[in-house]
Amino acid sequence: FIVGILVGVIVYAYGWRVTEINLPDLVTGAPDIVHIVTQILQPDLLTRDKEYQTAYADFQVPCGTSRPQQPPASESDPYLVLSHTCGV
Repeated sequence: FIVGILVGVIVYAYGWRVTEINLPDLVTGAPDIVHIVTQILQPDLLTRDKEYQTAYADFQVPCGTSRPQQPPASESDPYLVLSHTCGV
């Protein structure tokens, strides 16, 4: 048990040294932490903005003698590309 605690203290001290933690900087930088923490806790970080788009495509059920033609694709508007234009 004591060996485990000793190893934990050594690892903790090594991590403290490697990350170069500076206590005076932590105290003087505390006002900046408030800004960072409030941004982390904002619900905007946990939710995404929703954007709805509508596109239409003709699909014939059942297949007839003439299949519906697909409109040409538009770069500015949303569009659907169907592999089949009719179904069983």
